[in-house]
Amino acid sequence: MDMEAVIAELYGVRPSGFVAARGVLVARARTEGDAEAARAIERLRKPTLVVWAANHFARARPERAAALLRLGEQLRTAHRELDGAQLRALSHEQHRVTAALAREAGQVAAEAGERLSETALRDLGEVFHALLADEEGARTWAAGRLTAAPEAHVGFEGLGPGPGAGGAGSPPAERRTKGPGAGDRRAAEAAGLGGGEAAEGTRPKGAAAAGTTRTTKAAEAARAKAAKAAEAARVKAAEAAEAARLEAAAEAVARARAAAEEAAAELDGIRTEAEAAAEELDRARAEAETLRAEIQGLRPRLDSAEQAARTARTRHDQALRARTKAERAAETAARALREAEARTG
Repeated sequence: MDMEAVIAELYGVRPSGFVAARGVLVARARTEGDAEAARAIERLRKPTLVVWAANHFARARPERAAALLRLGEQLRTAHRELDGAQLRALSHEQHRVTAALAREAGQVAAEAGERLSETALRDLGEVFHALLADEEGARTWAAGRLTAAPEAHVGFEGLGPGPGAGGAGSPPAERRTKGPGAGDRRAAEAAGLGGGEAAEGTRPKGAAAAGTTRTTKAAEAARAKAAKAAEAARVKAAEAAEAARLEAAAEAVARARAAAEEAAAELDGIRTEAEAAAEELDRARAEAETLRAEIQGLRPRLDSAEQAARTARTRHDQALRARTKAERAAETAARALREAEARTG
């Protein structure tokens, strides 16, 4: 049995008909003698409504699925090449595209009879967003064979920069230490530090004091600037830590949502199986009631037959006794006849 064809067929079925369709395919595999395929089909889990909607959209709008695949490839290429400008442009584009695709997929699902809630539409957008970073998963989805929501990705993990790539990830080139230039000399002279040792000896005391004051102010300004830079760095680090925490929380929520959806799908399957077992039990009970009613209806007929048998037996016994009596009477008559004939002869 072609499992690829089976998966393509089964995951194109609406969620409400999935369990019944799976049962038909399992029965078909067993009829064909393919026990391994039957077990594999039984293990296929019922998709969530969101996953079904994503598959249905890929089947109904293949050109839109191809567009999402192209955007994912462009994002991965920009990441490998560390093209910051392209990454920023594509990052804005991916949010616009995934939101638009989610709305369009919701409309396609509604046309097929499945109306999605706002929560489901948001989840659908998250599925499309995750597929941008998952090349294999995206190709499976484009074929309409996605079996579960892909894990949420932050960035494009596992894609290293290509050879020769520049940008933020490249180490800065080492700078050669240069000697004091004209600007340094002018600053020194403005601070009263120029002219060498001879100037130091001939500089007036007032000028020295003024130079010391300027040096102190420059040092204080440098300290203030350093403190401001340190505070900015602290704020930036705190913001980065908060962003990382939010991303980790978003990933945890996505994983929890996926686990909840899988558990819900499994619960739906168990409920369907329980309903089928309940229906079978009801049929067995109905059949037992029918047989019990038939037995009750046959009991009077059995009693009547037994009574008729007893009556027939009694009549049979009476007939036997009458026959015996008649035989004896006949023998007596015959004997009397012989005796009479003997006397007259």
